[in-house]
Amino acid sequence: MSTIHSGFDLNVTIFSPEGKIYQLFYVNALINKNLLLIGMKCKDGILMIAQKVYDQIEKKNSKTRKIFTVDRFNLVGSIGNVGDINRLVLRARFDNLRFKEIYSENLSGKVFLARLRELVHLHTVYWHLRPFGCILLIGSVYHSDFKLFSIFPNGESVDCKLSIHGKNSFFLKNFVEDLTSGYKTCKNYIKKICRKIRIFNSLKEGDCFEIFFYSRENLSFEKPISCNLELEIER
Repeated sequence: MSTIHSGFDLNVTIFSPEGKIYQLFYVNALINKNLLLIGMKCKDGILMIAQKVYDQIEKKNSKTRKIFTVDRFNLVGSIGNVGDINRLVLRARFDNLRFKEIYSENLSGKVFLARLRELVHLHTVYWHLRPFGCILLIGSVYHSDFKLFSIFPNGESVDCKLSIHGKNSFFLKNFVEDLTSGYKTCKNYIKKICRKIRIFNSLKEGDCFEIFFYSRENLSFEKPISCNLELEIER
């Protein structure tokens, strides 16, 4: 039992005297310490950028992924607990395969959102389950309609044009909101945003990003662009 919160954080069904659910409070604190994850709708598609960790000892980038492809038209980005992220991604891929077997088309849009949101919300209802320690960004393309959703640890979801989570996300959000007022293409945003992340988080040259986008130039989420940003942006 917690000596600080007198047992109010033992399960997700207990409210503290202040009206807080401490387990969800802990998850949000974990997310705010993670490296940045950005999702945004652009003029010609959807862009998702995740900051990667550089291992100073082994002198190479971490193999831990933050952005996962479900199929050509669906993408899941997440930061937080790695085990929870992997479980949700596997569930998304399984649901997509089952849906395709029955209806002969891929899960997409709000139907895809509902499948994952219900599972996340379920873990905030029963005392014997714990909340997922991560936040999800879902990018989906259906009949040239671009959708970007955020799923929070409490099971809430938001249809958004821009979503930024992680370390220093508040400061970067102000910059990106000003940048997106012109509503440009995916490639126009990539280099500017990644350079700004380097400034905010004091990144070194060895650090890099996971970058996925769907646009007229790249008609699939299954082909991430190279981690070598300077060369890829001129491709």
